[in-house]
Amino acid sequence: MFIGPPSSAIAAMGSKSAAKAIMEKAGVPLVPGYHGDDQSPETLRKEAEKCGFPLLLKAVAGGGGKGMRVVERMEDFDDALAAAKRESKNAFGNPDMLIERYLTQPRHVEIQVFCDKSGKGVYLAERDCSVQRRHQKVLEEAPAPGLSEDTRKAMGEAAVKAAQAINYVAPAPWNSSTTWTAPSSLWK
Repeated sequence: MFIGPPSSAIAAMGSKSAAKAIMEKAGVPLVPGYHGDDQSPETLRKEAEKCGFPLLLKAVAGGGGKGMRVVERMEDFDDALAAAKRESKNAFGNPDMLIERYLTQPRHVEIQVFCDKSGKGVYLAERDCSVQRRHQKVLEEAPAPGLSEDTRKAMGEAAVKAAQAINYVAPAPWNSSTTWTAPSSLWK
């Protein structure tokens, strides 16, 4: 017996670009960028200019920092794109990219959510996972230090909205965490 979210919820979050589209539609705050289907170099270049620099090229599949490149200026974009696509294709079989504004001093905060089959959800607690090495968590600290109650509430409500958008259901809070890196607009 499997205790956890339905396979449809897991599948919905399996592609970063598809997940971002779902979250955008649900009104969950996102880091500015591009997560569209058009992967032509011309479109990606145009979207990079719209996003602004520094930016992060990120593989839509996989994780662990593979297929990621920070790009500081447009002159470096084409080479970084080619390298990120090559690494992503080799690691995950998918060269598709998304573009995000690169946050130079981000915090990675995860929110514990609990959702039931009736569509109701609550957020329970958060942990700061900002201490990382090569995009992998090294340390988790709970509760997350230095969060105002307003920020904690905004992030918790956004995490519940995100879970509801994919019909996330989990009968126990320890099985139901959603990772959400807060846009800088929420940090006060």
